[in-house]
Amino acid sequence: MFRNGRIFNIEFFNAKLRHALLLDMPSATNDDHDDRYIVRSVDIDHLKVTDGLLTFSDEEKVVSHSRQDSFLEQIDFTVSETGGTVTGSLEKENGGDLTQFWSDDFDVLDCTPPKTVDLTGSVGTDTEPVASFVYILFSAKTTLVVNTSWPASSVEHIRVASIVLQSAATTGTNGALMNRNWNDASFGITNPKGGAIASNERMRKNHAEWDSGVALTVTGSGTGTVTLASTAGAVYQLNKQSFPAIDIAAGDDLHLVNLSGGEFSTTVNLVADITTLADGVTSIGNNKYFNIVIWGAQNRTNQESHLMCNLPIGQYGKQSDATIDAMKFSVSTIPDDFRGIGFLVSELTFQLTGAGSTWTLIQERSLLGLPPSLIPGGGTTNNISTFVDTAFEVFDNLDDTKRIAFQASSIATGTTRTITMANANVDLALLTATPGTAAADKALIVDSSKNIADINDLTIDGELKGSRAIFQFSLDAVTVVIGNAHLKFGEVLTTSGKDFKGAVMARPGSILGYGLSYDVTVNADSSALITTVGVEGSAIVESISGSVANNKTDFFTQARGTDLFSAGDVLVALISGVTVTIAKVILYVEVQFDT
Repeated sequence: MFRNGRIFNIEFFNAKLRHALLLDMPSATNDDHDDRYIVRSVDIDHLKVTDGLLTFSDEEKVVSHSRQDSFLEQIDFTVSETGGTVTGSLEKENGGDLTQFWSDDFDVLDCTPPKTVDLTGSVGTDTEPVASFVYILFSAKTTLVVNTSWPASSVEHIRVASIVLQSAATTGTNGALMNRNWNDASFGITNPKGGAIASNERMRKNHAEWDSGVALTVTGSGTGTVTLASTAGAVYQLNKQSFPAIDIAAGDDLHLVNLSGGEFSTTVNLVADITTLADGVTSIGNNKYFNIVIWGAQNRTNQESHLMCNLPIGQYGKQSDATIDAMKFSVSTIPDDFRGIGFLVSELTFQLTGAGSTWTLIQERSLLGLPPSLIPGGGTTNNISTFVDTAFEVFDNLDDTKRIAFQASSIATGTTRTITMANANVDLALLTATPGTAAADKALIVDSSKNIADINDLTIDGELKGSRAIFQFSLDAVTVVIGNAHLKFGEVLTTSGKDFKGAVMARPGSILGYGLSYDVTVNADSSALITTVGVEGSAIVESISGSVANNKTDFFTQARGTDLFSAGDVLVALISGVTVTIAKVILYVEVQFDT
């Protein structure tokens, strides 16, 4: 403010007036009224004088407040642990106080010594890390606050850092799992470039971006001790950060992120510490192939950064399936708490051998530069895509409750069956058409016993295998049965025992049944008779009625394969009884050949 050409509030004026030409700029105080300090000219694009009051132009105010709720300088927020107490410390980069830009004015935050906040109440466990957020409220401009979320957007505040902490002890040893400084500086110390707060916030929602380095090396393939190491590199959060060289054989950590029951546990030997899939239950099988995904957590430069490992959800019996991750068993996702600092490094394919004692590296596939949302596996390849039968269905385009499912459980282990499509339209409904219907006239009907049914005209090109045949036996004369009465085959009486005589089978097969008609003329006690039809060692033996009567009948059937015969076996038929007189016996035997 000017009064009679004198300058009032020189300190405020000195901070904000960038385009006014001042003569002999002083280091004055608000009480200094020396006539030497007079404005000779005013840049009206950025300043205006109204009724003797010098202020920013309206346009300059808008531009200036685009950086509201931030620090003017680059910040340095670090996490440390001493005696079980975890502390967050804030200061200007390379040390010193910070200037806060609020909606009402600029304020200096005393950071000499660094401003601190107790983070002990915000730690998690080694297997369940906790995410927290550090900020300063407009209503308490000198106090660092830690909470489980940012304040509402309507509450004016300056964001300092977002962190993820394991236990206090592990934080002291390995540092924070995540320490992300929210630098929205108008100018920096090591990085002189600033950025608009809104665009920075949007950029921080992206995954970290690999820039260079971080080359992975696998040591110990083919042995029982497998370790990983990576070179130093550069990775962008919002700003470029330095990723350190890591070697787990030298004591650096590799976290098993998704091991159920052991989340974020560390390993110094993959073979010893990874024995199951991600579920923590299913053992990795001997001679099986599997993939692990390695990713990095890029924290602030000079703070501990980490290598992370995602275990697979399944394993493969074939190397070719594993190297393309045919079933998508690899886990390439990065937990949301690590959004903005996590970046993919590599997918490693191993085979477990030696009954679980040896890992052999089959393939290393670099994922550097790929976003975590891109699932490894598949891609441009001539390999066959395979699916679990329970994970693949076809549904109707109009009613998605109508579905076709597939089941391969009946196929022999290690066997692939091929369905070859005919060069014609195929209607599978014809396979189950009801006999006698119009559909059945066009169909090959197979009944529940796997027999072809309802065929009017059947044309066979080539040899018919599995055909059936009927053999007829008879006995016309009156015969008194005392023991066994053999029936005739044609004009010749069959015999059994040492010298078999009957119908000689030309092919192997089985006896399906018989049909019988006969007269019983004498049987004092009506005792039952026995019918025997078959070959030596395999025959149908059935009891039949022995009561006196003419035109008696009997029949018997059985499943194919019950009573078997070989090529060359002699088929005979006989009736057994005790002093029974029979006559006019006609018996036919049904057989089915196998070839």
